[in-house]
Amino acid sequence: MKAMGATLDYIENITQIKRRNLQYIFSKARSRGWDPVSRPLILDGYIIDAPRTGRKIKITREFELRIIKKATSDRYGREKSSAYIAAECGCSAKTVWRVLRRHGYRKTKPTRKPCLSPEIKEARLQFALRYQYWTIEDWKNVIWTDETGVVLGHRRGGYRLWRLASEKVNKKAIRPRFPKGTEFMFWGAFSYDRKSPCHIWKPETVVQKEAAKRELKAINDAIKPELQKAWELNTGMRRLGLRNKPGRKPQFRITEANGAFERTSQKGGIDWYRYLTTILLPILIPFGVEC
Repeated sequence: MKAMGATLDYIENITQIKRRNLQYIFSKARSRGWDPVSRPLILDGYIIDAPRTGRKIKITREFELRIIKKATSDRYGREKSSAYIAAECGCSAKTVWRVLRRHGYRKTKPTRKPCLSPEIKEARLQFALRYQYWTIEDWKNVIWTDETGVVLGHRRGGYRLWRLASEKVNKKAIRPRFPKGTEFMFWGAFSYDRKSPCHIWKPETVVQKEAAKRELKAINDAIKPELQKAWELNTGMRRLGLRNKPGRKPQFRITEANGAFERTSQKGGIDWYRYLTTILLPILIPFGVEC
């Protein structure tokens, strides 16, 4: 429009660009070779903005990596505050906070985990070495079982909520606590792509305890002759000598030490007998056959 002889006022009314800005654009175009008479064609290079240096970047990629290394180098670095890391890196605490947040780091409570004994560490190492070459097809034949305690009305782990200092007794900010909640044990098993029926352990009743005693007594009575023969043979070999052993002559008693079946829990807990009769035979073995 300027090359066609239009005035600045006319161009301002049409384009809504201020007169001063129009003058700046025209002068910049002329300095770059534009002539409204001999070169009326306007190229992009005449009016495009020139590259700007902008503000010098203070927080470079290397500086961010230095901050992250300070915060994650060891367990003590992860506990440092933003101000402490800022003093080591030569920047502000706000800068440290922004860098760590930008990379996904949050200041949270540490995960509590019990220390492992050398025996447990060695057992885990041997397990990893033993099965390190197993394929996915091998792991499909494994059944995993576990059980956990459950307390109704109780939430595990710490949690926080938003409230004002004056809202301490607000109903929405209060969580009830029951002194005696219902507690039970939950058992379950799963394989690669299947889940077994779960089981909730209930306290053993008196009738169940008496039935277990009768069953174990019948089993022990049936195997008593075999256990007595083995005991007499071992005892005779142990007491064999040129002289008679002093003391009373030992008598056979059908006990757990001699091979009898006895329950390890006398208070109705979960022992080998309950696990055998409640989980292994009716649930776990049929589930393994189906898998």
